[in-house]
This record gives sequence, C-alpha cells and structure tokens, in this order.
Amino acid sequence: MTTKTYNGINRYIFQWNIENFPHWLKKRQQIDSPCFITDSLETTKWSLRLYPKGNKNVNENFVSLFLVRRKDCSGPDRKEINYQLAFVDKDGFFLTEHTAFGDTFKKGQCRGFPEFEERNKVFASERKTFLSGHILRVQCTVWKINEIFGITRNISSRTVFKVNRRSLVWKLEKFSLLKPGLKRRVKDNLIDFHLVLNEGLDFEKKIDIEIISFDESIKYFSLNILIIDSDGKEEECGICEYYLDDLKKRNLSAPEFSKMVMENRSRYLPNDVLSFNIEYVSSDGAVFCKSFTCAVITPEVLKIVGKKEKRIRCWKRETSTYHSSGG
Repeated sequence: MTTKTYNGINRYIFQWNIENFPHWLKKRQQIDSPCFITDSLETTKWSLRLYPKGNKNVNENFVSLFLVRRKDCSGPDRKEINYQLAFVDKDGFFLTEHTAFGDTFKKGQCRGFPEFEERNKVFASERKTFLSGHILRVQCTVWKINEIFGITRNISSRTVFKVNRRSLVWKLEKFSLLKPGLKRRVKDNLIDFHLVLNEGLDFEKKIDIEIISFDESIKYFSLNILIIDSDGKEEECGICEYYLDDLKKRNLSAPEFSKMVMENRSRYLPNDVLSFNIEYVSSDGAVFCKSFTCAVITPEVLKIVGKKEKRIRCWKRETSTYHSSGG
C-alpha cells in the first residue's frame, strides 16, 4: 500500500459542542449534529449522531456515537474514509477516542461505536471534566485514505438546549434540634415545589421534594445539593435527576446527608448552622440555537502536543452562523 502526499485540503476536523446537555433523552433517543460537507472528499455530506443512553445494540450504561453519511449526499454510492471520534475537554485534550481506518460508507449509512464511553463516567464520576461549563465537546476527524495530511479544514458547531438554571442558599440554624417537616418553597415559571427536611433510615436527615405544580412541557428536572463548609467551600452530596413521570408522583427523594455532616461537625456545622447551596435545573427540551464556523489550517501552523492538536493560527477563515428556536 502506497501513501501519497496531498497538498490541498484532505482532512476535516468537525468540533460539535452540545450546551446544556439533554439528560432527559431515553434509550434509543438520539441527538444529531448540524451537517458538514467535505468538499475534497467528493463533496460528501456528514453529521454526527449521539445516543446518551445507548442505541439499540447496547444497554443504557453506555453512550453511543456514530458518523453518518447523509442520504442527500453527493459523490459516489460508496465512499471509503478514515475517521476518528472523540470526546475532548475544554482545552482540546482527548478524554475518549476511537479511530477507524478504511471504513466504507454508503449514502444514508451510519458507522461508529455503540459502546463509545461509559455513561456513568461522562455524567457522574468524571462529570466535571466531560461536562465542564455544562458542555459536552464532541470531535470528529475525517481524512482521505493512503494520504499524508495536507491542509486541514476546521469546522465548529454548537447545539444549545434551553434550560432554566437556578440556585438558592438554605441555612438551617440550630440544626441538631430541628424536627422533620421543615419546608422551604421554591418557584419559577416552570415548576413550584417544597424542599422538605425529613428523616430516612436510622434517623439520618435528608431533603425530599414535594411537587406543588409544574408545566407539563418539562422533560427534565435535576437537583444538586451542596453543603457549604466553615471555609465557604462546597461539598457535593449528589445530583438527583427526574423526568416527567417522576414529577407526576409529586413526592421525590434526594440523597441522605446527615451522616457525612455529623462525622465532621466542626467543618459542616459551625455554631450548629447547616448551610446548603441548592442548584436545580428544568428544561422543556427546546433547542435554543445552532451555529457553525469554518477555518482552514495549513500543515505549517498545526502543532502536535501529546494527544492535543493545538491550532497556532488560521491561514484562511470562513464564518457562517444560523439560529433556530425549537418548540
């Protein structure tokens, strides 16, 4: 097999940022990126397809990610390419990466990785890395087979989901003497609920949620409980996620926290006062906007740093933006 040098554009890097990631999607439900066209790859048209809870071939413990050749694509019926799919951090370093060489795509065909990454890793254990700034950053690189990189076209896009993001501080004075049933009402334009201090097993205190009313357009509601320590630092107790069917039950449970507090009273209970920062998010699933930009990068200004490709400067830049509001 021979490898030839190509002096024109022969590699495309498509960066897709998904802002306010839609956790409410169920198994087999997908998010499609805006389409991008690879002119030097016979004007073929592509997009990315992501399943937050896996496609039909895997269980919902995995995120599935695929490259799709669009049905309305130009070019030959079959196109052979190399491609790489990745999740990257806010600085562009790879977090997860899978590469395929010499895959052939028919028009309308989807290829990729059903078990791309563990869902728990992305949305729980390493959430702050994968979802920094509430953004999942997905990168796709497509290039010609049997050719050394020439010029790279960099394409960036974003899909923004509309959410209501709120927070409040709740201070519980004389915490050790409090009895179950203490309430704090919270209300916005989508949901009205009580935070209730209750007791769980072994008399451990916890916060429950009593739903008073909600807009039935809500697809997702989450609650993040953080305890504020004596130095003003926040310690996360856990994030609870709820969906429309959960909200209809009216009474929702959140994690217990008092064991952690009582084991370190000096840190969490200065003067017998327990302070929470409670963050909650609700969404009706509407897409707020989509946009994309393009740039061309020559080999001379592309520097490889470990697993990160750092763009020093652009040789030519093209920009295009469009917005769409979802209903």
